[in-house]
Amino acid sequence: MKLLLDIGSTISCQPTFGKDAPFENIAPISDDAITYSPPYKEFIPPLKIRRMSTILKMSLTTAIYCTGKVEGDIGAIIIGTGLGCMKDTEAFLLQIKNATGDSLSPTAFIHSTHNTVSGQISLFFNNHGYNITHSQNNLSFEMSLIDSMNVLRADRSIEAILVGSADEKIDFLDDVRGEVISNKYPITELSSSFVVRPGNSAPSGSVVIDRVCFDYSDSEILSILDKKDIDLNSFDVVLHSNINSIENNSRINYLQFSGTNLSASAFACHYAFDLLQRGKGKKALIINNLCPESTGFTSLRVIE
Repeated sequence: MKLLLDIGSTISCQPTFGKDAPFENIAPISDDAITYSPPYKEFIPPLKIRRMSTILKMSLTTAIYCTGKVEGDIGAIIIGTGLGCMKDTEAFLLQIKNATGDSLSPTAFIHSTHNTVSGQISLFFNNHGYNITHSQNNLSFEMSLIDSMNVLRADRSIEAILVGSADEKIDFLDDVRGEVISNKYPITELSSSFVVRPGNSAPSGSVVIDRVCFDYSDSEILSILDKKDIDLNSFDVVLHSNINSIENNSRINYLQFSGTNLSASAFACHYAFDLLQRGKGKKALIINNLCPESTGFTSLRVIE
């Protein structure tokens, strides 16, 4: 099953949101990088915004943007997140720490769960279709893509799926940077959403995702590529997560643009989608090796 990429939307530390060519003028980020937040009140009613954490505002806004640009019903909502609603989780833990008697409210716990993101999106759209959150560290987005393929294969009546990934940043992550989190690039937050459709009969000029796979091992990346029968030289664009063994002038280290974020491969997917749409190649490969011993591969190509 191939996935036709209909449209993508990204909120990140790059000025990507709402642009026709969102990745055309991106630049490497620095430690003081900030999120380019759109005017959320133009997308989400004010009474809802004040109850939402950053990850919910980002993911809902990118979802609204995507669905507003396409026709047809969204038959499923599939979202990936590595760490989930970190700000609400932190608030919930602080409530537990400071709780006295019956003062502990279940609201903070309900908001802190990982599936809050996909749930909030489905509630906003009053969508009663298949709804799920995948949380597999750096491979959360890849698992969401694989699930999208499986859903479209199993239910031919579904016309389109909203798929994406989002993670937010809290101050605590900076405290452990360099210890349990790499300090090579700044820790960031982002949300990328896409509308995907069955792509097996996609029209000429369309961009499709034709393969998504993963590997859990500590092998060298070149050995994993060989095992998966992936030839780097067959791709015009290769985006990778700071993998020195494949770094050269024709490769793009997307972490220098996205920062350290467990949803960075979704950012890379939108980046590759944008490059192919602008005629910067016919085939693209994303190699996501952000976490040790878990590598994801996503290949995109333009239909001839």
